[in-house]
Amino acid sequence: MTYNLITDDPTLVPVNVSLDWSLPALANPNLPLEVTLEAGISYAAISANNVTLMKKSPNTTISRNYVVVESDAGLLVVTINQHTHLPTYQSLFITSDYLNDKELLNFLRSVKSGRIILVASYHDASIHLEKSSREILKSMGSWAVPFMNFRDCWAWAWVAGGPTLVEGFVPNMKLLQSLPQSLRITFGLTPSGDERFCPEWPLGELWDKRRVFCDMYDGYGSFCSCKDPFVLVETPKQTTWREDIAILILTATRGHYLYRLLSQVLEQPGVKKWQVLTAVDGENEEILRLLDCMGIHYVVHNPEGKKALGISRNLRFGLYAAVQHFNSIDKFIVLEDDLILTPDFYSFMQQTSVILEDEEEEVYAVSGYNHLAYTHTASNVTALRRVTSFPPCGWMTTRAVIKEILPKWLGPNVINDWDYWLMSELVRGNREVVLPEVPRTIHGGLSGSHFSGYLTQRRFSNKPSSTDPDTIVDVHGARREVYEKEILHLLHQAVPLNVTQPYDFPFPKDQGIYIVYILMKNIEDDVAFTIIGDALGTWNQDACENHFGLWHTSYYNTTLFIMGIPYSRYSRKIWARKYHVFTPTVELYNRKLDNFEDDEFKINGYHQNDYIKIMNLYDLAN
Repeated sequence: MTYNLITDDPTLVPVNVSLDWSLPALANPNLPLEVTLEAGISYAAISANNVTLMKKSPNTTISRNYVVVESDAGLLVVTINQHTHLPTYQSLFITSDYLNDKELLNFLRSVKSGRIILVASYHDASIHLEKSSREILKSMGSWAVPFMNFRDCWAWAWVAGGPTLVEGFVPNMKLLQSLPQSLRITFGLTPSGDERFCPEWPLGELWDKRRVFCDMYDGYGSFCSCKDPFVLVETPKQTTWREDIAILILTATRGHYLYRLLSQVLEQPGVKKWQVLTAVDGENEEILRLLDCMGIHYVVHNPEGKKALGISRNLRFGLYAAVQHFNSIDKFIVLEDDLILTPDFYSFMQQTSVILEDEEEEVYAVSGYNHLAYTHTASNVTALRRVTSFPPCGWMTTRAVIKEILPKWLGPNVINDWDYWLMSELVRGNREVVLPEVPRTIHGGLSGSHFSGYLTQRRFSNKPSSTDPDTIVDVHGARREVYEKEILHLLHQAVPLNVTQPYDFPFPKDQGIYIVYILMKNIEDDVAFTIIGDALGTWNQDACENHFGLWHTSYYNTTLFIMGIPYSRYSRKIWARKYHVFTPTVELYNRKLDNFEDDEFKINGYHQNDYIKIMNLYDLAN
């Protein structure tokens, strides 16, 4: 199959979408809006005038320390426009999982002043609603949230930046012995008389569209700010600029993530709006309106699946659209909407783009990410690595590579992760990827197709990143001959470590060059590495970021190599049989698996003094 033949594929044809930019009508001042908040263990809902805006009932359960809880227990959140009485945001924050409370706070901070915010708890919202988050919610006006314990029922309505409208709280007094009664609150709203639009905003088509967008949707912070709205100020090209590089962004439904990424992309020195193309998986009007009023070109893909399959097919669609749209550009950066960029991201890609030109037979992509990079394993922002895996979080390739891989892309019936396919020898051949020791992208999504909040905290919360927009990377040191010569030089100096029990082994720190030999029969034999990675507190899911079976990291300022025996091609030059080869055991593998279990689940109950505080009965107690 040739590249030209895929032009007949109907799945690559963009969907035509027409947007209506008319302004929503004002609410009738003579018809108050009746709002109902229902919080409970088996059911929660937020309704307006008997229309259910959000509801939650049992889905799946999980066992945590022998206690059965709902897998998506948490807080239902709805915001309502005070002028139109229409909902502007609806979401469930699963605070029974890690980090969702931080996501909740990020959203609440970005809600436009004056909006009506409605919250109702479902099942148990207290498990990972951390103390620091409760303090912030308390500062916003909640009196009950500091007291929330296991399976309490809580509902709250307030004005963003203003007073509480109503709040209710039903404590679970007997923990597992019984369930608390559900909580139901009904109250009325009348249209607000405050200013509907920002008088400070200028006139113009994009600003008129922004007025409509910010009237319809919430959570966009600076984009909808009256006093300090986001305004694109194009910055000049840096001395590292070499050429125009197009930027393809993949998105579907996560508008807040997309705005965060777009604002960072457009603030990169040298980037212009015309260089950005967004592939939207589906006709999500909120996403399309955001792109339209930001003046960003987009193409809409008719979705071909969900999760891994949907992402893979949208990427295929986006790559094809990009090479058609940017017909005079040779290099393309691919970003997913949940990424956060460092200030030197685009500069990094400009500097390393020369490697794609000079080593087109040896290097087929540059990535801004590094799975092995943690605060204790990566510190040199100028250093580059060569790997034979494919880090997907922000990468660059050439038009020639895209034209090569598109005809053999995973079919619509293949449910697999596109990045694992791209790193397979079928696609990669014998080529490599260049990436930084210290990442230029951060995985900024709380959860997605592959991660829960718990795994996000474990795998992404301890990552370093570059902060200097003017960093110059060592491109010369990443050249194949120079890089491999230096690797061999270091390997000859490396002191072998006899590791049998990695979780108890005192890996050296602060100086020296060391190597651990591990059993690795082929590229798919990653068990030994994942155990060693887990013991080192680094990546431990698969064999990512190896260079023909060799891993290179800076463990607490030591140079540490991990070599797969007999798979690594370096083993034929370096390995001596007298050195110990770490071989995984069932016990060690199970210990690694145990580390992925969330064992921090706690049930908090009440004492008499707690009820005195909750009910403010200090005088009665005395």
